[in-house]
Amino acid sequence: MEHIVQPEEVDTDIPIHIDRTVIENALDGQIDIAYQVVDVCKNYPDEREPWSVITTVRVDVGGNRLDAPQVLVNGFPVPQNVIDLEQLAGADVICRVYTNQTDHAVDDILQLTWVGTPAQGDSSVIVGPLEQTVQFIPFQYDFPIPYEYVEAIAKGRASVSYVRIRSGVEDRPSKNANVTVVGDIALPERPSFVEASGSVLDPNLNFYTISVPYYPGRQPGDHLYIVFEGLDASNNPTGFDINAYVSNEPSGAPILRDVDKNEIKRLDGGSLTVYYWINSQRKSQELVLSVGSGQPSMPKPNVIRADSNDVLNPDDVNPITGADVVVPYTGTLPNDIVGLRWRGSLSSAPDQETPPLNPGSAGSPIPFVVPFQYVIGNLNGTVDTDYYIIRTGSPIQRSLIRELTIGSALELLAPSVKQATGAVPSQQLNPVAAKDELTVEIPDYGAQPGDQVRVTWAGTPGDGSHTTPLQALPGSREIPLPVSVIAYNLDRSVTVTYTVTPSGGSESEPSRALTLNVQAIPDISLPMPLIPQAAQAGIGSELDLKTFAGDARVTVAPWPLIAAGQRVWLRAEGTALDGSRYTITLYTSSAVQDSEVTAGLSTTLLRSELEKLRDDSPLNVVLQVTFDRSSTQANAVDFPLRTYTVKTVTDPLTIDRSYMLLRGYSIRVSWPTTGEDPNGNTEVRQASGGTPPYQYTSSNPSVAQIEGTNKVRGMRNGQATISVRDSQGATVSFLVIVSNVYTLVVNDGPFNDATAARAWINSVNGVNIGQYDNFIASMFRVYRGPFPYPFKPINYWLGKYVGTDSRYSFFNYDTQTIHLADPNNTSIKGAWAFVPY
Repeated sequence: MEHIVQPEEVDTDIPIHIDRTVIENALDGQIDIAYQVVDVCKNYPDEREPWSVITTVRVDVGGNRLDAPQVLVNGFPVPQNVIDLEQLAGADVICRVYTNQTDHAVDDILQLTWVGTPAQGDSSVIVGPLEQTVQFIPFQYDFPIPYEYVEAIAKGRASVSYVRIRSGVEDRPSKNANVTVVGDIALPERPSFVEASGSVLDPNLNFYTISVPYYPGRQPGDHLYIVFEGLDASNNPTGFDINAYVSNEPSGAPILRDVDKNEIKRLDGGSLTVYYWINSQRKSQELVLSVGSGQPSMPKPNVIRADSNDVLNPDDVNPITGADVVVPYTGTLPNDIVGLRWRGSLSSAPDQETPPLNPGSAGSPIPFVVPFQYVIGNLNGTVDTDYYIIRTGSPIQRSLIRELTIGSALELLAPSVKQATGAVPSQQLNPVAAKDELTVEIPDYGAQPGDQVRVTWAGTPGDGSHTTPLQALPGSREIPLPVSVIAYNLDRSVTVTYTVTPSGGSESEPSRALTLNVQAIPDISLPMPLIPQAAQAGIGSELDLKTFAGDARVTVAPWPLIAAGQRVWLRAEGTALDGSRYTITLYTSSAVQDSEVTAGLSTTLLRSELEKLRDDSPLNVVLQVTFDRSSTQANAVDFPLRTYTVKTVTDPLTIDRSYMLLRGYSIRVSWPTTGEDPNGNTEVRQASGGTPPYQYTSSNPSVAQIEGTNKVRGMRNGQATISVRDSQGATVSFLVIVSNVYTLVVNDGPFNDATAARAWINSVNGVNIGQYDNFIASMFRVYRGPFPYPFKPINYWLGKYVGTDSRYSFFNYDTQTIHLADPNNTSIKGAWAFVPY
């Protein structure tokens, strides 16, 4: 709410009315009420206390709001609803929602929103809505709020709530949780010139691009007022500005704008200071550059109490006098003016300048004192300090900048490796434990927002060592390293260190070292070579040549840390026929290919080579690999040995040579079949010995036919020779005699009596055997009834019954069985003839 003070409200209490709609829109919960006063020139209160004392009220308009989220810092609820940035120490804030059986259900969606209000201005810093789906009840669901979004509202406040979304039901909001944030207000990061080289800007370029970095809470429509303040070579001030507005730039991307090259050109030999305002409310840190010939050349100023890493601990600075800074340049002349600049990330001191130097002070180092407030005011921040010399008739001369980190000196303990065992500073690493991930853990050294780290793994030269790029320290303090470095350091010790570069500061010295003993890969973790043609698909102990045809193969599964370019030696060592040692070389210093990294090794082992080995002798399959990719076999790791007993003498090919008699009744007719074979019409005869596989052939397939591998079927009456050949050309054979194969000829008649039917049966050479039960039984086994097909209500004469009477056999369609009838029976119209085939 904003209220403009009226004349009659001066020097008295000011009542401000809050509409009900505002209260309802703010949602139920604990509401903090505070005010600040901004004058007509848009000057905000002192950033150290920008708001009044807070009054807290509890609002519950609807009476049905869900419980507010809980706000946690370092795993604990915030005390008195206050987030202390110093205690937060760069970690994220966690907003936790507890689900329960009454108000929540599985598959509900929780949408949480954090709305932060900074101490200066009214631009909200919003995170969300963040979304999670309920999977368990009761359970807790955590929503992280990144540290930079919390830091952006230092001395401000935030309100956090969530909405429960359920299909088919009106959304149900929660009450608000309100917190205040205490800590120093962090200025937005300084801008930068894309074309700048260090702290120098070339004045002779065609284009210049100013870059405003991403800041937490940036919203489309934000106004950026970019201010350029310059000094030309004669120390005359000049300036210009650019107005920019945030559009739809991706989150995290900078805002880029073109700068007039003429504005930069006229600063040649001088300097340029750039900063920006966000919505005319928040001022950024300053960028200071030298332009052209005005680039710095004099040595950096000396800060007396700073250590060798340019860390200035306020505890080492006299709070009454301040920090002693000495200008070491001794090339000054009488009447020169020496100025000192102290630019902090949180607080900057006014420039200091000496009176014109006299003959006694010129040519000597010049001391300055920076008030203590500008040291402690940048605690956990950074300071850039430099100096300049103003000399009549000459361009301003500038020094190099000393970049200070304000705080206690870092004590960087040794890191650890997550996958290793043992305690720092000495650990052991089983390479198999890190075959997928290698992670260095940075100990808690008192990390600050904006810290960047660099990790160094110092192992064998070249690919066995690695240094990561400078990168932001993640909240987990875990830095991944490439797994490939392990392979180069098997059975060796490496050292692991890291450095820290504070935001705006210089890189620290390396930490204490971790000594990491990288062990050899245990034999149990290395695969053994395999010949799949051996017993039990290769894991058995016998390689019998008669159990397979053609060449064998040697395969090796991918091993831990396998990589393209590793060198392989693979061979089979056995005993020759004369008893001497015989080696079959398969690979010699062969490079692992990309495809083999996932598929493993596979190569041919010639049968002709195996046949040169003594029967029943051992065969060792030997594999060696250089993990460091060298071609020196002495550096290779020996894999576990695979030993087979090789069988090279095969038994002769044999088979049962006796006659195969296929005498079962087989009736051939074009009716639907059951899939069964006629009893006694097929037989399997298996060969043995020789060298499989075997090939069966028939001399007369129209009589005896081969089905599958070794099954013989009788096709018609007669004889045939079955020959069996193995893969080496050896052959054996046996004779097959087939009988009782008939074709069924059907005649639907009509016949007047059995004599007429019998005459027809004789005319087609049908048999008259008197007993037809075996015929009909075979038919019902092989063909699907009812008979005949297609079905007709006809009885069929078969032949004269051989018995004590003179009746004839016939097939009864109704009972599907054989009956006897007088030869003069006129109800039997058809006839079946069984013709030998």
